[in-house]
Amino acid sequence: MQFPSPDILLSIKNLSLAARQLIDPYLSGINKSRVKGQGQEFSQCRSYQPGDDLRWMDWKMYARSDRYYVRESEMDTSVHVRIMIDASGSMNYIENGIRKIDYARLLAGALGYLAYRQGDAIGLSVFCEGQYTSIPSRNDSRHLARFFYQLEQVKAGGVFVPQNLYKPLINKLPKKELIIFISDLYQHSDELLKLLHELTAGKHESIVFQLMGPAELNMDFGDYASVRDLETGEAIEYGGVDAAKKAAVLLDDYITETRNRILEKNISYRLLPINQPLNEAITDFLKQRQKTST
Repeated sequence: MQFPSPDILLSIKNLSLAARQLIDPYLSGINKSRVKGQGQEFSQCRSYQPGDDLRWMDWKMYARSDRYYVRESEMDTSVHVRIMIDASGSMNYIENGIRKIDYARLLAGALGYLAYRQGDAIGLSVFCEGQYTSIPSRNDSRHLARFFYQLEQVKAGGVFVPQNLYKPLINKLPKKELIIFISDLYQHSDELLKLLHELTAGKHESIVFQLMGPAELNMDFGDYASVRDLETGEAIEYGGVDAAKKAAVLLDDYITETRNRILEKNISYRLLPINQPLNEAITDFLKQRQKTST
């Protein structure tokens, strides 16, 4: 399936509409996730096994065959999905007209809408300006509207919230959620990795999407003599081909080390250039969701 490019989707000012434009055609090509159980829709019969619930015995099959069968059905799976967005100042980075925080909002909206359509409860947490805002995980149309409203309000600024502030959030989370963490993973003292460690310790399944600009990955900023840290405001001297190459090597080393530390915690990870369509992110989400629902 051909996915629309981010710039096309971001040109749609209504985030909810943009998410629907991306997800509705995609959903038409896949089946709704189901598992065997005692739901409402009949699936098949199987031979009775000691310990099976007698309430699901198929007495009509017994009358015809003089053998015991149990009716199996299909029921929709349901997962609590929480999307966490790092809205610190570095997410204001813009490249070729696409701002990281806008790409993050689009990604969050698409995955949230996809989860809602699959019957999941969706929640949202945003870390910005040393604080966080959060809405609980639910599944109904009014909550979906609230989810998109909160996403529309997200603006990036400041630094990532310190550990003593996000701990109360973690303590309030249900026993098990599928966490979608969206960030560029720029940090000053491992604060992002500490949060991910806390989430893993809480037995939550997690996926990390690291957003980066293509030129940013190559440290290719043309003829600029310096760049500015979007969180601290500090100017960093930059210039010359050799300096760019060294900076690119350092960034690559940082990304590799950070990815390895995330994978060591059994957390899924995907690097997403912000000029790329969202197909890989959607595939990763569905794989992790299936794992969480089993």
